[in-house]
Amino acid sequence: MNINIPENVKYLSEYIKDLPDNCILSKGKVGAGGTSIAINNNVNYVIAVPFVSLIENKMQQHDNIFGLYGKTTVKALINYLNDDKIPVKKIMVTYDSLQKVVDNIDTKSYKILIDEYHLLFTSYSFRYDAVKCVLNNYNKFKSYCFMTATILEEEFILKELENIPIISYDWTDTAEVTVHSMKCKGNVIPTVVNIINKYLNEEIDGNAYFFVNSVSFINNIINILGLDNTNTRAIWSTHNKMKMSIKNSLTTDPPKKINFFTSKCFEGVDLYDENARLYIVSDDTKASTLIDISTSLQQICGRVRDTKYWKNVAHIFTSTRYDVDMSLEDYKKEIETYTKDTLFSVSECNNLSENTRKSLEIGEYNNYLNKRDNWFFCDENMAKIDLYNYKLTKCLYKARVNLTKEYQKNNFQVIEHSSFIKEKFPINNIFKDVVIYCKESEDEDYLKWAYNKYDFLKEAITHLGYDKIEKLQYNSNLIKKTLLQFSNIDKEDKIKKMLDMDWNIQKGVFVSSDKLKEMFKEIYNNLSIKKAPKASDITKYYKTKSSHKVIKGVDKKGYIII
Repeated sequence: MNINIPENVKYLSEYIKDLPDNCILSKGKVGAGGTSIAINNNVNYVIAVPFVSLIENKMQQHDNIFGLYGKTTVKALINYLNDDKIPVKKIMVTYDSLQKVVDNIDTKSYKILIDEYHLLFTSYSFRYDAVKCVLNNYNKFKSYCFMTATILEEEFILKELENIPIISYDWTDTAEVTVHSMKCKGNVIPTVVNIINKYLNEEIDGNAYFFVNSVSFINNIINILGLDNTNTRAIWSTHNKMKMSIKNSLTTDPPKKINFFTSKCFEGVDLYDENARLYIVSDDTKASTLIDISTSLQQICGRVRDTKYWKNVAHIFTSTRYDVDMSLEDYKKEIETYTKDTLFSVSECNNLSENTRKSLEIGEYNNYLNKRDNWFFCDENMAKIDLYNYKLTKCLYKARVNLTKEYQKNNFQVIEHSSFIKEKFPINNIFKDVVIYCKESEDEDYLKWAYNKYDFLKEAITHLGYDKIEKLQYNSNLIKKTLLQFSNIDKEDKIKKMLDMDWNIQKGVFVSSDKLKEMFKEIYNNLSIKKAPKASDITKYYKTKSSHKVIKGVDKKGYIII
């Protein structure tokens, strides 16, 4: 359901007195004041947020909030609940600590607001317990509202929330932000260092605000430039154990000429500095820094409430590195197949006896398979996470045109800076397309770029030719295997390379003897080696230990790679 907000309305509190019930609420813009409604109205509310910093930030602005996080005791919560001088209760709690609240209040007397709800999805894989705590408890309350300013695409809504109605507020006065898209050649560090020096030398007015989700990156920049707390403010999670060159600051500390923020401050935190200029940094060597245009970038643009430079934000990035070349649609098919295989495994395992199920352990080979109370299940949310991450790291950042489309889809204007490297060639970087372009083009610069990106390509073109590469269906793995026939390396090294290429041998993973014989039979055939395959051949190439494992009810002998 889409609801149009009247033109004269600036904040949601001018239009509604309470948040809608039992829905996912897309409030339409950052800074609309949705959380403030839950804090200030005459309704008992539990407000669940992802980070402690959000609680601290709101408590500094509102004196009616009881914050439950970290070392806050249950006794303190009970004292607050029993205080008759506070007729309307406002409890703000992190996702992780929500269970403490649920266990100590009459949930049917409270509404719950799950703020920055999109983070339930983006943090699902590494904050599983916290996310599950929310998913297991939200429907125990009088009503619930999952709220965000940056709604996720429907395919990325968690399985448990797929059937909840979505309400979207549409604003007529939504301001258009211009993204200055800065694609760097190589590492982003020289660009960031250059920008900071311009601020320190007063060549640029205002204060620089860098949003980058990497403490090590921030520390590296600080050390390179010799920054300190006199000119620099940096805010990161207290859980980080890295020794930093400067002290950790608070969101309410005065702004400095140079300001750094990790993801702790990407969502919900209110920052105030009329002279703030925003820079978002995506470092391709650190996947955690890659920014989703539809969520984090929009959130960051709204973090500094009063800056006079709000119309402009710079996004500094490079292209990502790839170990696979596959279109998003092809990857979707891979995930679908993987999910079906997992569901089949779940069915097979759950048909075994209880004692057998107890003895079975989940290996590292399947990220979707999970176990609870000796029953197996397929976690389909992990499939959604895989697809989301693939889109972000493998597709979104590999070509400027993709980024531009994503900016525009989310109502950002784009200015591509000529001082930064643009995509030189008007194609995507999928291996098949690269080979075809090499075949049809005599552009030496392009060939040089292609040979650098795919270190085996020149050899493949020389020894195999374009027709053979096509017959191998542009499969880089098959091409590398075929090239081994022309290699001067010894037989044992060829076998090791094929093991690494084809079979993805991983540390700590059990491989049955039957599987090992199958592996070596195929490898020996491919390399025309006349030798009977044996499972024990694996010990020549990896450090192993003998083991056994029950697979589909059968006790299998094999090896664990150690």
